[in-house]
Amino acid sequence: MNTGERLNVDHVKALWALNELKSSRTRRLYQDDRIHAILQELETGTNAFVEPGRSEFRVLIEMFEAARGKFLHMYFEGISEFVLEQWPVEPLCGINSMSQMDPLGRGRFISVPAFALSPPPVGADDGDPRIAAAKVPLSDTPFRPNEPVIVGLYNDLQVLIDGYCRSILFMRSAGPRDRIPVLMPAA
Repeated sequence: MNTGERLNVDHVKALWALNELKSSRTRRLYQDDRIHAILQELETGTNAFVEPGRSEFRVLIEMFEAARGKFLHMYFEGISEFVLEQWPVEPLCGINSMSQMDPLGRGRFISVPAFALSPPPVGADDGDPRIAAAKVPLSDTPFRPNEPVIVGLYNDLQVLIDGYCRSILFMRSAGPRDRIPVLMPAA
């Protein structure tokens, strides 16, 4: 994807599902008999089935809706397209976390840095992005994610809806010239 490229909501959902299926940390959220076939195709190194028009594209959207849609539908309301941008760390720090990520369980929208610095619940595993990020060794090399994080909307509030672990890793290592790819609702 190139900066400025626009993707419709279905394309973003298909990419999201594909990226989560690639990760053993998030793959467990998907309970679908078709996962095995998609993982086999991924082993061949192709992502062509994320192209609209392929039957696998529709399967990925269905998988997303089953695994994530019922919890995240409100962050897609009113959005028809996303646009790929490149952000330094500062704007990312100004984005809110989803109300579902409130460490106190009160449904508050808190900043991504406030979420990142809050302690994970007792007994949490690497499904919690703070724990997953803590397992990645610190490095002098800035973290450069291959996949964009995704920002949705709740009313007029910009909310990070995907890419918490990538965001935490980026925020802790980014220099002034580093950028993270962000899919933002298109105006």
